[in-house]
This record gives sequence, C-alpha cells and structure tokens, in this order.
Amino acid sequence: MKTKLVYIFLTVFVLGANAAPPISGRITDTDGLPLIGATVEIKGTTSATKTDENGNFSLDVSSGQTLVVSFIGYQSREVQVEDLSAPLTIQLIADDALLDEVVVVSYGTQKKREITGAISDIDADKLKDQPVGQLLNKLQGRLAGVQISQTSGTPGQGMSIKIRGAASIGAGNNPLYVIDGVPIVGGAFGIGNINPNEIENISVLKDASAASLYGSRAANGVVLITTKKAKAGQTNVTLSALYGLTNVPQKGRPELMNAEEWVQFQKEIYEDKARYEGYEDGVPEMYQDPSAYRNKSTDWYDALLRPGRSSDYSLSIATNKDKFSSTLTAGYFKQDGVLLNTDYSRFSLRSNNEYNVNDHIKIGTNISATRQSFQSFNTDGGYQILFSAFVTPPIFSPFDTDETGNIKTSFSAPGILTQPNWYRTLTERIERTHTNGLLTNSYLAVTFLKDFRFKSTFGVELEDWRNRSWRPSTASGDVFTPPPTPGAAGYNTTSDISWVWENNVTYSKTFAEDHQVEVLVGYSAQRFRREYNEAGGSNFSDDLIPWISGGLPEFRTANSGTTQWSLLGEYARLNYNFQGKYLLNAAIRRDGSSRFGVDDRWGSFPSLSLGWIVTEEKFAQNWGVFDYLKLRAGYGVTGNFNIGDFLQYPNIGQDNYPINQQITIGRPIAALGNSLLTWETTKGSNLGADLGFFNDRIAFSFDYYDKVTEGLLYNLEVPASSGFGSVMSNIGKFKLWGYEFALTTQNLQGKLNWTTDINVSINRTKVIQLGANNTPIGGINEYGDSWKTEIGRPMGQFWGYVYDGIYMTEEEFESQPRGINSMVGTVRFKDINGDGVINADDRTYIGNPNPKFVFGINNTLTYKNFDFNIVATGAVGGDIFDGKAEWLELIDGLFNTYSYVKDRWRSPENPGAGIIGRTSPGSTTGEHRKDNSRYVHDGTYLTIKNIALGYTYPQPFKSIGSIRAFLSIQQAFVFSSYANPEVSANGLNGLSEGKDAAAYPIPRIFSLGINVNF
Repeated sequence: MKTKLVYIFLTVFVLGANAAPPISGRITDTDGLPLIGATVEIKGTTSATKTDENGNFSLDVSSGQTLVVSFIGYQSREVQVEDLSAPLTIQLIADDALLDEVVVVSYGTQKKREITGAISDIDADKLKDQPVGQLLNKLQGRLAGVQISQTSGTPGQGMSIKIRGAASIGAGNNPLYVIDGVPIVGGAFGIGNINPNEIENISVLKDASAASLYGSRAANGVVLITTKKAKAGQTNVTLSALYGLTNVPQKGRPELMNAEEWVQFQKEIYEDKARYEGYEDGVPEMYQDPSAYRNKSTDWYDALLRPGRSSDYSLSIATNKDKFSSTLTAGYFKQDGVLLNTDYSRFSLRSNNEYNVNDHIKIGTNISATRQSFQSFNTDGGYQILFSAFVTPPIFSPFDTDETGNIKTSFSAPGILTQPNWYRTLTERIERTHTNGLLTNSYLAVTFLKDFRFKSTFGVELEDWRNRSWRPSTASGDVFTPPPTPGAAGYNTTSDISWVWENNVTYSKTFAEDHQVEVLVGYSAQRFRREYNEAGGSNFSDDLIPWISGGLPEFRTANSGTTQWSLLGEYARLNYNFQGKYLLNAAIRRDGSSRFGVDDRWGSFPSLSLGWIVTEEKFAQNWGVFDYLKLRAGYGVTGNFNIGDFLQYPNIGQDNYPINQQITIGRPIAALGNSLLTWETTKGSNLGADLGFFNDRIAFSFDYYDKVTEGLLYNLEVPASSGFGSVMSNIGKFKLWGYEFALTTQNLQGKLNWTTDINVSINRTKVIQLGANNTPIGGINEYGDSWKTEIGRPMGQFWGYVYDGIYMTEEEFESQPRGINSMVGTVRFKDINGDGVINADDRTYIGNPNPKFVFGINNTLTYKNFDFNIVATGAVGGDIFDGKAEWLELIDGLFNTYSYVKDRWRSPENPGAGIIGRTSPGSTTGEHRKDNSRYVHDGTYLTIKNIALGYTYPQPFKSIGSIRAFLSIQQAFVFSSYANPEVSANGLNGLSEGKDAAAYPIPRIFSLGINVNF
C-alpha cells in the first residue's frame, strides 16, 4: 500500500506539469478594482483556483459548466461558461460575510451575526491531513476556551478535554456530546471514537446562555457534532487514503543508568554499608567489576517499543437530486501501538438519508455503525508495566535464557527485588476488547400554517462491549510478585441501550420588517439501561487453554448486574431581533431525573443573553475603524447530573447473622440514602465582543466568563452514632472565571494566501466551600498524596515538603532543623512553621498544575495548487509533578534509577552534586521519596502538532474532479523543559491533574495521503 501511495503521489505532480491551457478571467468589485485571492471553482466538482494580485485567474473548464466565484465580504456569484475563447470579467457585490454564515446551536441553527452566547465552531475541512483516529486529537489548539491534552499515547485513547475550566468533585467534567441532535451517553460513540471523516461541523457551546437548553447535562459545556450531508444538486464521490509510520522520539524517554553505571552504584552501596553500618560480607562478586558490563546494557524502555504503522481509508458517496438526498461514508482506521502487542482499529459505516415528501413534509434517517477492536494493557501509572519495566536493572536482557534454554520469566541479583521479564509480560498476555455500536435517529419535519415547523426525532444508541483477558503463568505477577504464578483468565461483557425522543415546534415570523421573532418549545425523554456480566478464573494448573474453562472449577467466579436512569425535559426558547442590531435570546429547560431523590427530582435551568451590533447604528457608519462590532452579554443556569445511579436510596448489602444457632444471610443497610440529593448547579455570566477590521480580513473575539458551581456532590461526614461514616450530599461550591481571545487574520491574498488563527484561554478557579466543616481534600499522606484542595485557593494544587538540599556536613546537620530520621548526607526540607523540627506540619503548597494560559496557533498558506498548514498548541505555566522520581531516585539499590543519582552524597569529602542524599537503610531512605518541591517542574511548552504539505491537481481526467496528495508529520516537535508536558495520570479532572506516573509514549507519525474527488 505504501508503494502505491508513493506512485499516486508522484503521478499527481507529473499530471500537474502537463496540464492543458485553461480559460482565463478577471474578478473585480463593482468599482472595477481587482479582488485578490477570490475563489473560482467549477460547480459540482472540487476543481478550484484563486485570483492573483491583479484579480486574474485561469482554470480548465468545459463548455456548459458553471463557475462559482466567492470572496470574503462579497456575495457569491455563479456564471455559466459558453465561449471558451473569450476571457471572463466577473464582478462581485459587497456583502457582510457574517450575515449569512450559519452556526449549529441547541436544537437548530442560527446566523453567526445573531448569536449572543459564547460559541466556538469549526468546519471539519480545516481538520484534514492529521493522521490520527480521534477527533479530539484534531481539535487540539483549534478552539478558544477548549483545553484538550493528549495525556497518553495509547491507541484510540489518551485524550482529555475541559471546557472553561469545568470542574467537579464527584460528577466529572466531561462535556455533553450531541451527534445530529442525539445526546450521546458514551461508549463507542463518544467523541473520541467517531470517524472524523463523517463530520461536517463541530460547535462548542461554552456558556450557560448557549447551553441551557440541555439543562441538567450542560454545566461542563456541550459539543454539537453535525455529520456530512449531500449538497443540493450535486453528486460527489470522494476517496481518501493515508498511510503513516510511527515511532517514539528520543525526547521524553527516561535517562537512566546504564549497566556499568548501575553495577558501580551497587558496588558503592555495599562500600557505604561497610563504612556507615558495619557491613562485613563484602561486595557480591557480580558487582565487583563494573567495567565487565560495559556496552552490555539493556534499555528496558526501548526494549518494549517498536516502530508502528497507521492507515486510514475513507469512501464517501453523496447525492442530492430531486427530492432525495443520501450520503454514505465508510471508513477503516488502524494504528499499531508503539508498545509491543498493542493496537487499535475501527471500522465505521454511516448513511444519512433525507426525503422531501412535498414542500411541507420532510423525513430522514441517519444510521451509523461502528466496530472497534483494541488491545491495551495496564501500561500507564505507577507499578504498571511500562513504569515497572524501565526501573528493571539494565544488566538483564529480555532474551536471557535459563538452564533449559527457555527465555527467563524473571530476574534476580543480590540486593534487589526479583523482577518479571516485562517483555514476556507484554507480549504473552491477552487483553483484547471488541465493541459494536449502532447510532440511529429518524425524524419527521412538518411545516404548517406558513410560519410553524414541527419536528419529531427518535434516536437509539446501542453498544455491546466485550473484553477477554489472559495472563499465563509465565507472564503473570507484578513488580512485587514475580512469575511464575498460576495463570488467570477473564471474560466481561456490557450491553447498553439508550433511546431519546425529542419533539418540538418552532414559530418564525417577521413583523413590520423590523421585528424578527423565533419561538421554540419542546419536550424530551431519554432512557438508558446497562447490563453487565463478569466471569473469571484463577489458579490454572497449566497454560494450555487460555480461557476460563481451562481453570479449576472451584476457582471460577461470576457476577452480573444492571443499572439504568431516565430523564424528562421541557424546554422553550425565544429569539428576538429588532432592526438587525438589537438581539435577545431567552431560554429555559426543566428537567426531571431518576438519579435524584423524590424530594428534589426536578430542576429549572433558565438563561438570558443580549446582543448589540453597534456597527448597524447610524453614529457608527463613519467610524472607519470597525467593519463589524457586536457586544454580547448573558447569564444562565446549567446542571451536572453525572453522579451515578441510585445514590438517593439506601445501599443494601449482605451479611451473616446467627439465628437459632445457624448462620442466616441477611440484607442490612450498607450506606445511607439521601432523598434530597440533586444535581450540581452552575450559575454563569458571560461578556463578549466580536470585531471585524479591514473588510473582515481581521476578525477578533473576546469573552470573559464568571461562574459558580454549587451543590457539589460530596461525602458529608455523619455522627458515628448513626452507624455510618458519611452520606452523599450536595455540599460544596467552586468559583471559576477566565478570559478567551480568538484572532483570525488574512495576512496575504493573491498568488500567495496566508491565514492565521490564534486563540488564547485563561482559566482560574477558587474553592468557596467543602462540606459542612470545609475539610480539605487530599494532602493527608506523605507519599503519593500529591494534591490538596481547600477553601480560598485554586483546586488541586501540589502539596508537600519544600526541598532544601542535603545535610552536607556534621556542623550543618547540628545547626539546622531536622526530622526524626535525618542524618548527615540525607535530604533536608524547609522548616515552614519554624518549630525547629521537620515533620508533616511543614508541608505546604509546592506547585500549581493549572497553566497561566493555554493557546493554539494555526497557519494556512496556499500558492497556486500547493497548500501548507502548521498547527501548534501550548501552555504557559502549569507545573508537572514527576511521580516517577519517588522510585527512580530510590537509593537503596532495589531498582534502576535516574542517571544523575550516581552523583549523590557519599561523604563530606565526596558530597557529589548536593542534590541526592546518601544510601542508607530503613526509613531514612524514604525521606527523600516524600512528596517535595524537587519533583515539581515547569510545564510550559509549545508543541508543533501537525505540519502538512499538499498539492491539488484539478480535473486530471474527465471522470475525476481533482486529486490532492499530501505529506504530514504529527507530533512534529515539542519545545519544553520537561520531557512530556501534556502528561497527566488522572486526565484533566481538576482535583488531581499534572502528575507524570509513566504514560504510554506519544508517537511521532510521518504520513503520506491522497484524496480523490470524482
């Protein structure tokens, strides 16, 4: 396939070099001035070109074809070509592009000019050429107010999203996704796994006034996805193919000791034991000559990596003739993981169909089927495969054999823990997951009484998920329990069904020319049900049968269950436009949810927003500064109902009771219920402005938001006399605010066209209330409990000791505050409270994982038939906590360590770099591993996410509209002082972000692709 793509790519350039002479023409405004960079395309095809600095163009056109001419700030025009020999002169009439641009909003569309809320939108065409399977990957850095991070490189996974700093304690911060009007529960049709080639447009509703029609699910924002539909009067067939090669860059790999350095380290440990602890047994033989291990080192991180391949194929057939339109899109995506034995693949098929029964009735059906298959293991995080592998001593090889000639299952040496052979662990285990998903929605739209429109939509989302696992005896165990241990197998299934029925009526009317009114009223019902089954077997006598049936019956387990929820909603919206310059949007939704107590099951979510197009005022006509200026203001209430099911009821458990000298099984109350339990509520306001300059060649938007989330789901402590420890309650309050800036500039127009998009987002949080007693969250344990959230401060800040070097000499040790286990040569922390003793009371805030601001920059250049695009994302500020250091700076010799540990303190005469303390037994070794400021690093970064270069040859053959070939590099460059600045073991969850606990590496992808339009 790779060879074929290269051949086609070269063919495109050869065809371009032998093009036939085209028809010529000139595009001007009504004053005869040339329009530079106007687009001229052949209707019904993808053949197009742009005018030069004199307004001239040339294009291969057949007699009878129609040219469509468009230019920013002017009305588009269609011209039929009759005489191929005569040059054309086409004039365009000035227009305001914002008047006609339509944006998808809640339950409909709206002209961009009339929007009064905070909405970011992007056409999917701008996301092409990136060789990634997840839509969120393509959206990184594209939208103001939308923070997206790739926290892990696991194929098909690893993306986290947060809109306007959304945060919660127990209800999550993921936005609501709506595909073609159907709210998605998740699973196969979560935004991460929809085929990006099916998508036409994405709109993100960021503030309450824009999102309140989704009520109890909109507190974290709403992402509206519109899939592709055929264009009127056209039949288009598009074929796309992409092939890529993946690898892991050197930047980001841990810099650890090699075999010679590690053996020297072990030798010195025994020498120091003799010096300080009276050890008399000498250095073990295998550590006595470190030079014997020179050039015999194993990089365990590299040993588990491989170069991979990715491929993406898509075929789209769209037709819209007479009364019927249909779009069929089929796609196949496959990516090899850069870790051995990991992969992801997705087959998708979508059919969007619409039939106009007559001028008043329209019916449609959209069907999407997806099958995914992926293999991924517990690779990310402490003690998991990847982390455990690269702390394995480098003196061992994954291909070392035992006395029988078989590859070893584990390794041992003096003074270390026995380590599994992580190569066998990764390559011999099975953790295969398959999902089958179906998303369908059918609708009926009826226009009646001229100004009324009724629409009824019924959607169904189905998903079947099954996972099979197998751990043979040779690849079982973990870092503390090496193989061989008895094998284990599992088989789990989940079946989900969700249906939603939406019915609404829209009334649109213009009164006396100046008053435009649109009223929407509707009713919504949704129900979700899940059934799951879990089966497992352990203590296998051998590895011959890798299924549960191969194990002993007495060691088999099984479990099954179900859960469900339902939601009813009523909603209404009023849009009012007076004279095209004064705008009002008022909306309300009332939801009832089965997830909440009978005493507080219903909630109302109103909103109001206003807009003023200042440049429509007479006094602004002669300003000469703005082409367009709109001011916006809004306020609204939204909710978050993602709290889990049945928490409002007492939880019934199981226990044994002695009755009549026999054990009887009973059903006691295991947890208290709360009949007043309800959703978290966010009350937010937004102020914004949209500006256009220089005939809209510069467009700028600004938004300020301020919101308070209250009723946060929280485990409230109850008196011990109740027999319970806590009850789930709505007690907690956060304040969030921030600024967003979006700038689009048409830098050059002509032969060379250059457009730049820049967005900047600033988000801040403050904790107002935590439970009844404002008890802080986190920061209790000295190891691994790295965050603390308390009132008056931002959420989820890093918490620990302040590193202050090493006790270098006896004099220094005696004169400084110290801990109970401190000694000369061990780590020194600051005495924060000044009591002369170092203990847990000296911990303080040592970092903030929340960046000062995040940004995205997108540059697009076109020259003749060439196009070039570069996408960059980044953040300024925001700390990273190196959670790996707790183990990679372990100085008792159990594991491999960071290479700089060799330059540690050994004696006053040999103090090393003064950073790492001496090797020592017991709890003193642990002092250095307590959460402290030395683990905190600056997370500022700039990542060149994608670079793409393409060439389009219009109509190389009569049957082909155009061929475009392109090259791209994904994850091209990362500029940062920290290896992997986007890493966050817990995603963007607000309370515990920014910790590096060893994540699946993010690959760099070199790809070659081609798009053919027929």
